[in-house]
Amino acid sequence: PEEFGYMELINNITLLLGGILSFGLVSVVYSEFFQLQTQNRKEMVIQISKVYAAIAIPVSILFYISFLFFNPGFVKGNSGSLDMLLALISMFLLFFQNLYFNILQLLKRAVKLTTLRISLGLSNAIITLLLVLVVGWGVTGIFTGNLIALILIFIISFYDFNKKVGVYRTKNIEFRKYIKLGFPFMIGVVANWVVSNADRWIIYYYLKNDEVGFYSLAFKYAAVFEPLIIIPIMGVYTPYIFEKFARSNFRQDLGLIALGILVSFPLLGFITQYVLHFFIDIRYSR
Repeated sequence: PEEFGYMELINNITLLLGGILSFGLVSVVYSEFFQLQTQNRKEMVIQISKVYAAIAIPVSILFYISFLFFNPGFVKGNSGSLDMLLALISMFLLFFQNLYFNILQLLKRAVKLTTLRISLGLSNAIITLLLVLVVGWGVTGIFTGNLIALILIFIISFYDFNKKVGVYRTKNIEFRKYIKLGFPFMIGVVANWVVSNADRWIIYYYLKNDEVGFYSLAFKYAAVFEPLIIIPIMGVYTPYIFEKFARSNFRQDLGLIALGILVSFPLLGFITQYVLHFFIDIRYSR
């Protein structure tokens, strides 16, 4: 529990920092995509990537230096600096993974997107298991496995995009335009972080790492439906609804959607509480 809590706190820091540094630019793709022609879409993606890199790289370096200087109390000895470095690089690359996946989603490339997601998940799991169980790197192995998987998907996305577009075919970076478009989305990301993650820091302040580990595991179990159900459904629904919005058609079957949620989620929650016993037992509390 203590190591899990420690890992969760580092992930929380990079989740918040990544949400701020991204300035909601990934979400800008959704709002602008169907209003642009093909060539303008390509220009937008390049602009967004360059704006993010220009902001995220120097700020991440400054943040890491500050982290080394202040050495927060939850950090586990010398491995904490390495773990934070791995987490920050992963945070940086995660933006490009999300950007690439969102574009595939909007282009309705469902087979390719699903294949990449499954491949990423399997490679991450295999590499992490090897590093944790065979090499014995512990939490550092988890951060390393995640980073390696993100590097692989970054190479794939870079190759795919460069083959079709060409990375350097762009005008000057339009900072003001894209920061203005993305800022409202960034506020939403930060607000969501406060609602979903600030409680870990309250628990850490009063009860320390091991209690954060217990709580975070329970929270992740409650959120298990997101990757299994919500993301696949939204992957299909999002491009459809944004395409409708671009045609000024804002009609949605909200009643039917609400009914489906009210019926399916309590039922799934009741069933999956028994499934949990196959993965975690009483030994986790020792």
